[in-house]
Amino acid sequence: MGYIPKHHRLPFWYAWNGFRGSHFLWSLISVAKDVPNLSEVQLPNGFPIIVNDEDWISKTVYQGTYERSLLRFLDSLVLSSLVVDVGANIGVTLWHALRNSKSTTTYIAFEPSNQ
Repeated sequence: MGYIPKHHRLPFWYAWNGFRGSHFLWSLISVAKDVPNLSEVQLPNGFPIIVNDEDWISKTVYQGTYERSLLRFLDSLVLSSLVVDVGANIGVTLWHALRNSKSTTTYIAFEPSNQ
C-alpha cells in the first residue's frame, strides 16, 4: 500500500479541516494528472482506499471532502453496542465509527448495490 503523494497532502489537509476553497487547490493539483487511479493508498487520516477517479465517493474521500462533518462526528463517538451500516459502499463511515469503539461492539455492514 502506498501513501498519498506529498503534493496532495496539503489540499487533503486543507479540505479535511473544513477550509473553504479546497476544490480550487485540487483543480490546480489535478493539472498534473497524477492521482493514483486504481491503486491502494493510505490517506493522511489513516483510511486505506483504492482510488477510482471515475467513482465520486472514492474521489471525494481521497480529496478529503466526503461528508466531513459526519466523519468528524463519528470520530467523536465511543460505540459500545451494535452498529449497522446500510449502504456501506466502500466503508468509510463504518471505518470512522470503528476508530473509537469498544472491543465488544458488534458491526453489521452491507452494500445492496452490485457495484
